[in-house]
Order: sequence, then structure tokens, then C-alpha cells
Amino acid sequence: MSRRKFKRLTHRLLGRFDEVQIQLDQIEGSAMKLQASCDDEGEGEVVPHPVVQLPQWPRHGAAPAAL
Repeated sequence: MSRRKFKRLTHRLLGRFDEVQIQLDQIEGSAMKLQASCDDEGEGEVVPHPVVQLPQWPRHGAAPAAL
């Protein structure tokens, strides 16, 4: 593979990685909002509700493990 083609593919891959990271951040934000609303609704109730686990993916700026 030529150096130019490799650079182009790497650039595309990192761009897609950033897009996925943005979507994961949105999902994480939604999960936190859902957990907060469940906590607010269930303050007076004794029935436990499942805790929303936040994703454990690398944060912005972290290189993908495959690279």
C-alpha cells in the first residue's frame, strides 16, 4: 500500500472514530438524563430500579486500539 493511500485511509478512519465518539457521548448524556429522571420519579418509592451503567469507551483524543 502506498504511503499516500495509507494516509488517506488513516484520515478517514480517524474521522469515523470521531463521529462514533460523538454519538457515544450523546448516548452517555441520554443515559445520565434517564438515570436522573428515574431517581427523581422514584424518590418516594421503595422498589429499587436498575442503575444505568455509563459506557467505558476511550474519551476524545484517544487513539483507537487498533492503531
